[in-house]
Amino acid sequence: MRLSWGRARRRQRLPSDAPRPGGPRVSGARERVVAATTGLIESDGFEAITIAAVARGAGVTRQTVYSLFGDRERLVSEVVVGVAVEALAGIRAALRPDGPAAVYLADLIVGARREVRARPVLAALLRPREGNPLFDEGAMDRAWPVALGLLEPLFEHRPGLRPTGPTDPLVELVLRTGLSVVLFDSPATRDDDDARHLLAEWFRDALPEGAD
Repeated sequence: MRLSWGRARRRQRLPSDAPRPGGPRVSGARERVVAATTGLIESDGFEAITIAAVARGAGVTRQTVYSLFGDRERLVSEVVVGVAVEALAGIRAALRPDGPAAVYLADLIVGARREVRARPVLAALLRPREGNPLFDEGAMDRAWPVALGLLEPLFEHRPGLRPTGPTDPLVELVLRTGLSVVLFDSPATRDDDDARHLLAEWFRDALPEGAD
């Protein structure tokens, strides 16, 4: 009986957020950690994200954060990707891949800018501060599969535009033009309609003959 009581007491001393595979408490802890990380990014930017700060905000131990996400970089990445996936779904739903290719590409970039500005976590990517994953080494490599996913409906309607190798001029152009429009404002592109018109003209000139 004494041994059983000791085990029971030890079980009671386990933190309520201790990871248990498949258990609901782990799920609750994960949600709190994600919410705390999201709140810190929105209020103070990526430089505010430390394991200790997130743990305090989520009401869990630092070990729990490490157990759930591994390290700070993976935690930030998962939060940003989660928000980005929601944004990308909205962008794709508004695109018309059966229309002119240049218009599709222009709408894609303008839609991406609108979603980034509307979502505080993504808007934080526009600030070149310490810890911002957009300015990390390899950011363009990580952006490549995202761009391919957004361009896939266009490739389905125009197979001739589909990349045939690990690099592709069109995908590079869309990525770099898109980042420029999202990050830097100017009178020529400040209004969505103006930006859409200008981008469509650029892409018409850049696309292979007959692609549009």
